[in-house]
Amino acid sequence: RPYQVTHTTTPPNTFDWRTHNYVTTPKVQGNCGGCFAFAATGHLEFWYKKLSGNLIDLSVQQALDCSGPESAGCDGGLMEDVYYHSFYNPIGPSTFDHWKGTDNRCRRRRRHPYVKVLNYVSMSDVYRDPIERDLAYNIYHYGPIPVAVDSNSQAFELYHNGIIKKNQCGTTVDHAVLVVGYTPDYWIVKNSWGTSWGQDGYIYIQRGENTCGINTYASFATRVSI
Repeated sequence: RPYQVTHTTTPPNTFDWRTHNYVTTPKVQGNCGGCFAFAATGHLEFWYKKLSGNLIDLSVQQALDCSGPESAGCDGGLMEDVYYHSFYNPIGPSTFDHWKGTDNRCRRRRRHPYVKVLNYVSMSDVYRDPIERDLAYNIYHYGPIPVAVDSNSQAFELYHNGIIKKNQCGTTVDHAVLVVGYTPDYWIVKNSWGTSWGQDGYIYIQRGENTCGINTYASFATRVSI
């Protein structure tokens, strides 16, 4: 299972997938703890655009409902649960299965467009994987990267601008988000708390300091078919 990545092209100092039109508008998860499904589908939306040329909203509801029993649906899960099950139940567009914010039965889709993950990588601090060290490289090569963060601080919950610093949040991760870009100083992070939260739905997290536990867990696809 060792995580390996071959460094070929050095990523630029600053990069943002939003400026290349690979990122959909931040969604609202509501009271359902399905953040992992939002982060995973946000990542797969990049892959769908890369392979088809079209940016569409994928079905977070389908990703949530079809990721069990590995995930607990609205009670939480991991991005890799979505990737694993997408091989058997490819994920369709949001119009196929709208977000309801509650657990439902898995709806299976047999028609295009849909997304099936063929290979994925999971990184964990348990294995001492260099998540933050390689994050810029992985964003540049594999699109926006889903990570886990500690969202349980007032600074995070009430964030509206600026860069959240290491001393403003903990490192006990409880929430999944999508890192869509970076500068030398911070990560550009898409949340699933709507566009009225943060900077139009985004938070800037200080880079290089394991801020909010960003070096704890990441999971992304390396091969996808549509």
